[in-house]
Amino acid sequence: MADLFNYLESLRDQNAIRFEQIINGKSMKFFRFKRATINGDKEFIVPFGSLKKGITYEEDTDNTGEVNENTNKLYDITFLYINSKEGISFITVDKAAPTYRNICDYMNQLINTDIYSFSMCPITINEGMKSVEEARIVKNITFKFDLSGSAIAKFKEIRNYELRNVLQLCAENSYNIDGKRLSLTIRTGRGKSNKLNKDQLILLLNELDLDDGIIEEIEVGYKNNESEKISTAKLKDSNKNLVYEFPNAPKNSLTSAFLLDNVNNMLDQCRIKYSYQVRKCLAHIQTPIIDIKDAVNKK
Repeated sequence: MADLFNYLESLRDQNAIRFEQIINGKSMKFFRFKRATINGDKEFIVPFGSLKKGITYEEDTDNTGEVNENTNKLYDITFLYINSKEGISFITVDKAAPTYRNICDYMNQLINTDIYSFSMCPITINEGMKSVEEARIVKNITFKFDLSGSAIAKFKEIRNYELRNVLQLCAENSYNIDGKRLSLTIRTGRGKSNKLNKDQLILLLNELDLDDGIIEEIEVGYKNNESEKISTAKLKDSNKNLVYEFPNAPKNSLTSAFLLDNVNNMLDQCRIKYSYQVRKCLAHIQTPIIDIKDAVNKK
C-alpha cells in the first residue's frame, strides 16, 4: 500500500494522472502527503478532500464585521494514515469529508481494475469482548455450536492446543451420534472467590472466529467486583468498527502534525485489539507478480 501511494504521489507531482475525480456527485482529490520525520516513505498521511459546494464566506481580515464571499476552493478533508510497518491504516472522521467507501471508489478510478481492486477492511471489535476484557472476575463461559454441514471440518482446522482439542473431540463425538447442536459450559466451583483464567480465555476467543456460522452463541458470565451479581456478555454478531478518540486533541481539529505526533500512543493502546485481525488479513495476501506501475491509469 505504501508503494502504491508513494508512486501515485510521484505521478501527481508530474501531472501524469487525473487526480481530480467525481465521486457521488462531488469533486474529490488527494493532496501532498504529510510524512513522519523517520521512515517517511513507510509512515505518512494522505489528505483526501471533497470540494465544498455552494458559496462560502469569510470574515473581513480587518475585523470590521464585514463578511465577504470566499472565491478560493475549500475542501472537507479526511486524513488517511498509512503505516506499512504495522500493516494498518486509519482515517479521521468528519461527516462532511470523504468516507472510507468514497476513498475506495476514488482509488478504483485511479487504478486499472482489470489488474487490481482497492479496498479497505475495517477493523472491528466485539462489544461483548470489551466487557469480558474489563471484567475483574469471569465465572463461566458457554459455547453453543451448530453441527450441521461442514462444521466438523471447521473444528479440525482448530490448532491442537488442549482446550481447542477438547472442543474438536466433543464436536466430532456429538456429530457421530447424530447430534445437531453442541453446548459446552466451562465454569468455576461454588466458591465466591473462584474465577476462570481470563487471559487464557481471551486467548481462546481471539483464536475463534466469533462470527463463524458454526458458532450459534457464546455467553460469558462475569463480575466487575466480588459483591455484584453475575452479568452476561453475549459475543455473537456484536461487532463495531474500532474507533479511537485522542484525549488531548485540539478542539474541533485533528491536524496532520498532531496525528503524526500522537499516533504511536494510539497504536500502543489499540495494538492488542487490531494485531490479530491484521495478521489474519495479511496471511491471505499474495505478493503481486505485476509491477505496480502497470496498475495505475495514466493520462
